[in-house]
Amino acid sequence: MLSFGPRFRQKFSWLLVFGCELRSGSPQLLIVQIAASINCPFCGQTFELVIDTSIASQRFTTDCEVCCRPIEVFVEAEPGEILSLDVQSG
Repeated sequence: MLSFGPRFRQKFSWLLVFGCELRSGSPQLLIVQIAASINCPFCGQTFELVIDTSIASQRFTTDCEVCCRPIEVFVEAEPGEILSLDVQSG
């Protein structure tokens, strides 16, 4: 389940198929990069981040695409699934 802080609208979409996984002897596609839409905590504009779900716990800073202010992003994930996503002012 994708969860956001209280000010952020919930929306995500599959973005890129990357690699494959073997289950029961047959290859299955494994989606590891997922796009998540977030709202900037400064200007309120919505933009998308691409999250690599092959990394279980992530913390990084990115700039808002509109106002260019720094945003801290905290992600917990399993391959192919975002478990939690929190965005705070940097």
